[in-house]
Amino acid sequence: MPAATVVDSNGAGDNFLAGFLYGFLRQEPAQKCLQYGALCGSWCVGVQGLVDPQLSNHRLEEAWQERFGPYEVR
Repeated sequence: MPAATVVDSNGAGDNFLAGFLYGFLRQEPAQKCLQYGALCGSWCVGVQGLVDPQLSNHRLEEAWQERFGPYEVR
């Protein structure tokens, strides 16, 4: 899930936006878009460089399911 330690915070905002846009372009609800963004941003700070090299839509979807479970409209 989120990075255990902060290695480098460069790129965290960009990665957050990328995760948010991933959900937005898939027409997901705003809450889910923000959750995608939080996951991407948290992975970024745990690696040296601007992006986690293991970032993929498959990994993002799996992590979202594990962390947030099925989405329910409230």
